[in-house]
Amino acid sequence: AKTAESLKVPCFILGGGSNILVSDRGFRGLVIKNKSREIKTLGYKGKIQNQKSKIQNVLVEADAGVPFNQLVRFTIEEGFGGLEEFLGLPGTVGGAIVGNAHWQDKEIRDLLVSKKTFGKILLSAVFRLKKEEKKILWRRAQRAAQYRQKTQPCQPSAGCIFKNIKASEAARIGTPGFTTSAGFLIEAAGLKGTKIGNVQISLVHANFIINLGSGKAADVLKLISLIKEKIEEKFGVDLKEEIVLVGEF
Repeated sequence: AKTAESLKVPCFILGGGSNILVSDRGFRGLVIKNKSREIKTLGYKGKIQNQKSKIQNVLVEADAGVPFNQLVRFTIEEGFGGLEEFLGLPGTVGGAIVGNAHWQDKEIRDLLVSKKTFGKILLSAVFRLKKEEKKILWRRAQRAAQYRQKTQPCQPSAGCIFKNIKASEAARIGTPGFTTSAGFLIEAAGLKGTKIGNVQISLVHANFIINLGSGKAADVLKLISLIKEKIEEKFGVDLKEEIVLVGEF
């Protein structure tokens, strides 16, 4: 990465490939894929009472190249709570941290203790989790995974396109239950199912743009622009992209 920088060669750190939109012309530069996959428990915090150890918190370190779902499964099996509701999410630990992966009101940064970096490259991260019963964690994880399966499309996509709006904006608009869901706004604007080329705003969840086959990144970008324009007109909200554009657009 440092050599590329000194030679003024563009550099992109690739995680699992989720939440990015790569240009139809590709990326002209150096792509670095971190494949380090170590997970280890660093330490426990608790107390000994009646000769029994009562563990309260645990620190777990994972390399940035670890598939995020692998980390989630590891922590559940070890009885460490905090990440279980992220079961089934794609990408890597590094990508989850850079993009601040979230599920409903839970964000990865809330569990993050520290990070190790080499220049601009994330090497590993430490999470603070809590000791819980494994069967309870699996039940919670499966419930979240099943909900995602019912409410998110199964077709190829880049994941959620836009970040959710601020609570203050939801209050101003008067969304049902003051939901901050960007998908709700897109659906309320009548855009669900809109197609350009071979890409479409999902009929299942409006914050996903799905590839119907041989879809073009340029067409995804056109749909993104259309959504932003219509939401601004109808609600006065400037939606912010959650996905990262990679390459020449």
